[in-house]
Amino acid sequence: MSILPTENKKSILRQSTLLRSASSETISNLAENAIEIEAAMGETILYQGDVSNEFYFISEGEVEVSVATHPIKTLVKGDVFGLYPLADFGERSADIIATKPSKLLKLTGENFFKAAETDPGLIKGLALEISTNSRNLLSLHQIIATQRDEIEKQKMELAELNKTKDKLFSIMGHDLRSPVASIITLIEILISDLDDMQPDDIRSMLNDISQLSQIHLKLLENLLQWARLHTGATKVCIEPILLSDVLDETLDFCEYKLKAKDITLNKKTEYNSTVRADKNMVQTVLRNLITNAAKFTPRGGTVTLSTQLFNGHEVVVTVSDTGIGMNQAQTDRLFRLDKVQSRYGTENEAGTGLGLIICHDFIKIIGGKIWVESNENQGSSFSFTIPL
Repeated sequence: MSILPTENKKSILRQSTLLRSASSETISNLAENAIEIEAAMGETILYQGDVSNEFYFISEGEVEVSVATHPIKTLVKGDVFGLYPLADFGERSADIIATKPSKLLKLTGENFFKAAETDPGLIKGLALEISTNSRNLLSLHQIIATQRDEIEKQKMELAELNKTKDKLFSIMGHDLRSPVASIITLIEILISDLDDMQPDDIRSMLNDISQLSQIHLKLLENLLQWARLHTGATKVCIEPILLSDVLDETLDFCEYKLKAKDITLNKKTEYNSTVRADKNMVQTVLRNLITNAAKFTPRGGTVTLSTQLFNGHEVVVTVSDTGIGMNQAQTDRLFRLDKVQSRYGTENEAGTGLGLIICHDFIKIIGGKIWVESNENQGSSFSFTIPL
């Protein structure tokens, strides 16, 4: 071990805030009592829970303050550590570990308080050190609080992803399997009994196969859209779009659904100009709402599509119907992944329960809101907003 001259020790002690206000005589006395220590890299200098009252000045190297193996702060040449026992004589609150080969000067509480009897500048220096450490601790608490909030947020996102995954597997395991199994059964019956079947029976069975195939295709489309959205694969393009074009294109697509049940479409569009949204997302939402309205409206009923300017900065689009409506319990479960529900339409049209979940997510992405008003046997009105 090298032996530092007293003058070198005095120079090291003067660098610290603790002894900045101390007299030259006090510095000299403390330098004479200071013991030189060498710490190897990885060596623990102080242990959490220790009750010793030594404190240390770093002359060379680097040490780390660590609590329960978590690094808290790095100290370097000129820093001092181990002071808290001087204030409360309690157990040490952290480990101090050399992260580089280090040289230290060690003093004891007895050395400090004996010198403080004749030099009040030491108490002032101790107060400054504790004040600085307290401010650093407060800053650290704020960082930890921010990190804790971020962890909680990530935890919630992970829980949501797990819920999404579980629901996806459930749908894939049941809803996807059901129409395929039914199609296979119908085809097998058709093959085995074809020679004995009447044309009307064949036509009816082929119609059932067609409907089941459409249900399966719609479910696959919804699953793909939903999966792409929740895996970040959906590209969002928010741009000015002409609302009238979006409405016309969507209605052209949905027209066959309405005609199939002799449903009249009323169009009451007060606003047809530009909005800011992702065109594909708006069309997907409209398709889902209009086909749902047709599904739950009896043959010969009415579906109404309306738009109106609201608050000068958004447009409200509403799809209403004269269908079977819903009770309060049913509307409360809408738009919720954990409460996905599927109902048969007025002519036993099946559904997946995912359409409204996709509508909710897409409208949220474009900066709008979606809601429903409904009463049993009095129809439903689904509305959503689009920013201008």
